Amino acid sequence: MSQDIEMHSLRHRRGPRRPVLRTWLMVVVAGLAGALARAEDVRKIKVECPLCEDEFKFKLVLEELRSGLRLDFKQFGSVHSPAEVPECPRCGLVLPDGGRGELSDAELDTLRELIKSDRYKTAREETSYFRLAVIYETLQRPPQDIAFAYVAASWQVDEEPVRCQIYLARALAWYETYLVRPEPTSPARTRAMLMRAEILRRLARFAEAREYLDEIAHHPALARQVDQNIIQQQRDLVAAKDDEPHVAIADDARVDVALRVTTPGSRGLRPQLTTEARLPAFPSGPYAARVSGAVTLQLSVTRSGYVVGWQVQSATAEAFAQSVLRSVRDWTFDPNRLDGAPSPVQVECVVHFGLDG
Repeated sequence: MSQDIEMHSLRHRRGPRRPVLRTWLMVVVAGLAGALARAEDVRKIKVECPLCEDEFKFKLVLEELRSGLRLDFKQFGSVHSPAEVPECPRCGLVLPDGGRGELSDAELDTLRELIKSDRYKTAREETSYFRLAVIYETLQRPPQDIAFAYVAASWQVDEEPVRCQIYLARALAWYETYLVRPEPTSPARTRAMLMRAEILRRLARFAEAREYLDEIAHHPALARQVDQNIIQQQRDLVAAKDDEPHVAIADDARVDVALRVTTPGSRGLRPQLTTEARLPAFPSGPYAARVSGAVTLQLSVTRSGYVVGWQVQSATAEAFAQSVLRSVRDWTFDPNRLDGAPSPVQVECVVHFGLDG
């Protein structure tokens, strides 16, 4: 899709509260440019530093095409990840919030002192997102925002293992500060839980990572299939003592379960799993190879709905069978759907592992 965009200079407005960045965009959709849209659209804009009032050009990405996500939430494809942040070439300030937010006079005074400090002079030898994290620390931004800035900084040094681990260790400390606080479950908190597991693994703290994954596996906030897939993927990587970055299993991986009673005289029953029962995770090996599959097994279920025995009858791959066996031992069935059946009831279970697209 083509776009015509009129860009104007971005200037700092005077007053009691000062916007660091103001953008006027006029976007005109000019129609389709074929079956595929452009992967990215980049414009250079003028930005004014709120401290030294120096104007400089900044590359703003307006449109990108993401093709995947790593376990540390780094996007890949035709994208800039992390996105570039505006940085004043004169005073070295990395503009908070990408220059789109507002800073009070007190915050501006705090930043003036920071950029003159030895701490920030030392930070100028690091990446732009490292400096942004230092700025967020100084402005006392939420710990999860500081943590993710350090994670983004680690993406900038992917090829430098020592610096990468230093940045990740800082991110971990801030995520743990955030998670120790009692708060309602939110998307930010769910992501922080997954990120803590990822960073523990990347820092080769495998015993801690394994213990933490066991802890969060049954957390209500992580009941979605995509989260369970990632947790199992992390378990597999931890078991292999793999501390490298990996592509996350995405929501194109589907797991479906078909059930039927095979006990003679009970074929009219319609067994149903309880809401607490977690479906098997899609194994990371077959997912990376883009392989679908299925597992068929017989379950012995008590009249109260508990699984007391299981036997695999067929499996497309061992990884699928192992994933199913990790789940079925904890399954429970709705006992109201088993009324009148002898105990135990024999249930045939077919688990399908499919990939969309």
